[in-house]
Amino acid sequence: MGSTVSIASALLLTWIVFLLLPEYKARLAAESVTLLRSFAVVATLAIFAIVSFRVELRLNPRRWLAHLALVAMILVAVWFFWPQRYGG
Repeated sequence: MGSTVSIASALLLTWIVFLLLPEYKARLAAESVTLLRSFAVVATLAIFAIVSFRVELRLNPRRWLAHLALVAMILVAVWFFWPQRYGG
C-alpha cells in the first residue's frame, strides 16, 4: 500500500514539474501522456491496496473479495507495464 501511494505521488509530482517547464512543452508532450496513463494505473492500484488494507484491519469476513480485487488490479498493472507492450 505504501509503495503504491509513494509511486503515485512521485508520478503526480513529476507531471507537475512538466507543467512548470513550458519551454519544454513540445519535447515533453509525448512523455506527458504516458506519464498520466502510468499515474492513472498506479493511483488505481493504490486505491485498491488501501481498500484491501482497511478491509483486512476490520477483519471483515468477506475480505477475500478485496484481496482478490487487489490481485486482479496487480495483474492489470503488470500487463500495463510489461516491456513488450512498448517494443522492448
